[in-house]
Amino acid sequence: MVEKSLFIVLKTEHYMKFRSGEKKYEIRQYGKKWNEEKCRIGRLVSISHGYQKKGRLIRVVIDFKKISGSQLNEADRMVVKAIWGAEALEKEYALIYC
Repeated sequence: MVEKSLFIVLKTEHYMKFRSGEKKYEIRQYGKKWNEEKCRIGRLVSISHGYQKKGRLIRVVIDFKKISGSQLNEADRMVVKAIWGAEALEKEYALIYC
């Protein structure tokens, strides 16, 4: 059975950083969909600008890290707080490198 690619939907700002090569990983809350098994090294990744099909970037997971919110770097902590709120820093996150 052929495994589907991992699908990551991004806002314009983050998509453009992946497209330019400036951004190398995506942060998602660790859980059922975003874990070592689902984000295994070697799996194909489809990075989408919103839900449109045009312009999707095809990458491969090259590394995966599970990290607590308190261990994120300052820039990533700011992003997590902006999206999920300050209490989200108490949770665990998946860093998906592609």
